[in-house]
Amino acid sequence: MAIKERSRYRLTEDFNELHIFAYELRHHVHQVRIRRDVGSGTIIWESHNEFLVRTEKSVENSDYHRTGLNAFTDYGLQFFTTSEQHYFYSENRESLTPEDLVCHLLLIENDSRHRKYALLLVAETGVSLESLEEAAKVYGLMEVIAPLIDFLRTQGEFNSDRTPRWEEFETLASEYGVDL
Repeated sequence: MAIKERSRYRLTEDFNELHIFAYELRHHVHQVRIRRDVGSGTIIWESHNEFLVRTEKSVENSDYHRTGLNAFTDYGLQFFTTSEQHYFYSENRESLTPEDLVCHLLLIENDSRHRKYALLLVAETGVSLESLEEAAKVYGLMEVIAPLIDFLRTQGEFNSDRTPRWEEFETLASEYGVDL
């Protein structure tokens, strides 16, 4: 019924339909929870018992943690945002880490502006690049985060089409009072 690949288990091909059913059921349960708790929203990312949701409404429920650019204000980074709100649902967490916020932001929108804002939060909070990498693995974002980590680790010597120029990032950091 199940086989082990690397360090994870997965269902064999004979039980692929069971896997699809379980995934769809989990997704449905999350959607029902959103309708009940929030009214409406769009799931951006989900795992077995957690999800990231976009909604037009503010949520006052301790299982929903504010995330996205609006949560960056907790670290002194204020950005212009849309009316959309983003929340991370988890019954098992009391708060989100800066690493979570970086990953959530890049799940919400992975463009050059949001990557720069994610880099600012990493610089402002001083999170370890190793812990950021671990969080990226959880959210399935290693391809997105790896160039950003290399960019920070080398202070811009590593760059790609996914990273800003170091001088551009220094200017942005200066504008927001973030020390590099």
